Amino acid sequence: MLLTLAALSPPALALDGYVFAAPGGVTSGRFNDTTLHVGGGAEIGGIGLWRNLSGGFGLASIYGSYHFRQGARVDPFVTGGYSVAFRGGHLNLGTFGGGANFWLRDRFGLAFR
Repeated sequence: MLLTLAALSPPALALDGYVFAAPGGVTSGRFNDTTLHVGGGAEIGGIGLWRNLSGGFGLASIYGSYHFRQGARVDPFVTGGYSVAFRGGHLNLGTFGGGANFWLRDRFGLAFR
């Protein structure tokens, strides 16, 4: 969670730090491969092919999220905002989605997006 916004409630604005590692995949025509996206802090990271991470690109995002059960052990949320991919040039992107945080203990959990 980078930024939490509660509708019309400025005191609910929070900025939290975190780290993440997210395995994934990419498919284009006959090309299929696995990816690894790592990052942290202010959602700045890099993404590349698992077998050749040096061929990847940078990805920076800023977004807001709405948490339906903030403070609960299972915390579902929706999110949306702006991302930019960069390597030599840049590509502007929109980001949207949702998921849930599963808190294993205070300030330590898993996020599924």
